[in-house]
Amino acid sequence: PITLIAYSGNYVSGSVSATWTNEVIYYIVGDVYVSSGNSLIIEPGTVIKLFSNCNFEVNGMLNVNGTEENPVLFTTDNNYPIPGSWGYLEFNNTDNSLINHCIIECGTSIEIYQSDLIVTNCEIRNFSIGTFCSQSTPVFDQCKFQHCYEYFIYFNNCNNFIFLNNQLIADQFNSGFRGIVIFDAHGLIENN
Repeated sequence: PITLIAYSGNYVSGSVSATWTNEVIYYIVGDVYVSSGNSLIIEPGTVIKLFSNCNFEVNGMLNVNGTEENPVLFTTDNNYPIPGSWGYLEFNNTDNSLINHCIIECGTSIEIYQSDLIVTNCEIRNFSIGTFCSQSTPVFDQCKFQHCYEYFIYFNNCNNFIFLNNQLIADQFNSGFRGIVIFDAHGLIENN
């Protein structure tokens, strides 16, 4: 027999520019783009579920406004979530993007290229790779990184990055795990 699964919510793919609320679940069924000059605002308690291999690319502005009581959730649509269940969350040439009180889980990687991004009070967990920053000035403050397979965070050719007051949790290491990687970069790392 064939089992059909019914989803209740918004199905999203392609270019987006709007405000997403917690009134429905957003199912990412194809790659999503926030184009240059556009913005996506995500309100507290909003749930975003990404299908296998779907990517979320930001070339405009992403403003995630979770709260401690109602964080925003980026996760997989898979009933059996594992690291790498969906693709990547990428920021490319963005300014003024902010992610606050958000749980991002079970993806392949978070990639930040030539962007200014502030990430505060977030949990980044169960990623098959980790968070990669290149030629960017990101700020990570009071975040929890846990169970990333290759590294928690990799700063490559980044100037003036800030990495403060974060928790790094790994309960098992593979032979290639690297923790925090800094290559041709400089910034501030304190109280982690």
